[in-house]
Amino acid sequence: MAIPSGETAQAPGLRAAGHPPALLEPVHEHFGVRVHGLDLRNPLPPARLAELHEAFDTHSLLIFPDQPLSRAEFVRFAEQFGPIDTVKVGSVGAGSKVSRSTNLREDGEIDSVSGRLSLTVLANQQWHTDSSFKSRPALATALLAELLPPVGGETEFASTRAAFEALPDDLRMRACALSGFHSYAYSRDRIAPGLMSEAERCALPRVEHPLVRQHPVTGTRSLFIGAHLGLIRGLSPAAGRSIIEQLTGFATDDRFVYRHAWQQHDLLLWDNRCTLHRGRPWDMARYGRVLSHISIADTGPDCDAPRWPRAETTTGDIQ
Repeated sequence: MAIPSGETAQAPGLRAAGHPPALLEPVHEHFGVRVHGLDLRNPLPPARLAELHEAFDTHSLLIFPDQPLSRAEFVRFAEQFGPIDTVKVGSVGAGSKVSRSTNLREDGEIDSVSGRLSLTVLANQQWHTDSSFKSRPALATALLAELLPPVGGETEFASTRAAFEALPDDLRMRACALSGFHSYAYSRDRIAPGLMSEAERCALPRVEHPLVRQHPVTGTRSLFIGAHLGLIRGLSPAAGRSIIEQLTGFATDDRFVYRHAWQQHDLLLWDNRCTLHRGRPWDMARYGRVLSHISIADTGPDCDAPRWPRAETTTGDIQ
């Protein structure tokens, strides 16, 4: 379903009786399409769902404008792409299917700039891949805009598939030979050492993943990196950090990045296997923002990773 840049195409499989044809509008040279002509409040006919799955695998990021979904409708939409991962301990909505990315407390008031919700928002402004800290990372993430600030608060995406293909040969070969340790604690400690609770630390031990993953459908390869990646097997912390920063800096170069300016009721679905993303700042002291978040679990045969005992510090090579 490749579409030349700058063109909008009708997707034949997205046509169903009684519905206008859906259109796929590219938003970036390397990835991402805006999907027009669908009302996601109702279950998708099989032909349309199959075509959306193809678009997801091909384009990595699907943008659905103007989707005022209820919570139940949002869940039903996400379930058409795979099993929903239960919200982890410590997050807003823990134990349920839907979490919230927000700086608003339960009483509706804006959290203080040093509060846990605001610090979590800051942590999410690091380039990351959702749930890479789990032994079975997220296949996809669905995000629905419910409350937006008047300015700022965009979300940026980077194609780690396009970045991998553009890597210099020596760096690409080195990345293919390496694996690294991902930890939720690592990314949170970079923002505030006390941000992650002891319960979260116990529930989420570090896991190991290769730095390069192959997409099970397209066969293409992508970098699997991000803020949760803190250590590289066989390298000292300093040497590993140098490699991580080099790869992250390359992958998030402007030529691989799409910035999404949210509109009310936008719904985004992206492939965590071949993208990085981060939130962008806004005036959190004045304005609230609420994005409903669903994580769709990966069920592929190659997505399980070993779990490792928690390590507070590492002073030597990881063998």
